[in-house]
Parts: sequence; structure tokens; C-alpha cells
Amino acid sequence: MTALSDAQRAVLEAVAGGQVTRNRPLDKVCAQHGGARVTIATVRSLEARGLLHVEPETLVPDNERVHLTAVGVRALAAALGLRHATTPTTARP
Repeated sequence: MTALSDAQRAVLEAVAGGQVTRNRPLDKVCAQHGGARVTIATVRSLEARGLLHVEPETLVPDNERVHLTAVGVRALAAALGLRHATTPTTARP
């Protein structure tokens, strides 16, 4: 997988926080993420790479909620330098 840009990482973080929706008729994104700029082009590029998926939002008919895919979760974790928890290889005294 290719590296993420700062903008892509910021969008993945915002999506992980549940802060990104897309208005289908206007083809615009809305984000409440501490000043990070979330563009429709970035959302589309991450969706094309299989890192995001979109589903209808139940409360606002024209809006869609943007979610991370399993691949998106792994990409964000890698970008943040996180690893899966592992068990120690040596016994503790």
C-alpha cells in the first residue's frame, strides 16, 4: 500500500472519529474535525483505494455516513505508528 499524505491521514482520523458525512445531492463533505480540511476529492480517493465506504444516514435522508473499512483501519494505525497488541515472548518473574 502506498503511503498516506497528511491530508489523507487527517481525513481517516476524522472518519474514525465519526465526524464526516457526505451530502449526496450536493456532492460535498461535512466534517467537524478540529480545523482539518476534508475535501470531496480526498474522500473519493480514499474510497477508491478501499479505505473508506459510505452508507446512507438514517436521520438525514440526503446525507451519507463515511466509515473506515478494515483496510482503512489498518492504514490509519500504520500511519499513526500503532501495532497490534502482542503477548510477551518471555515470561516475567
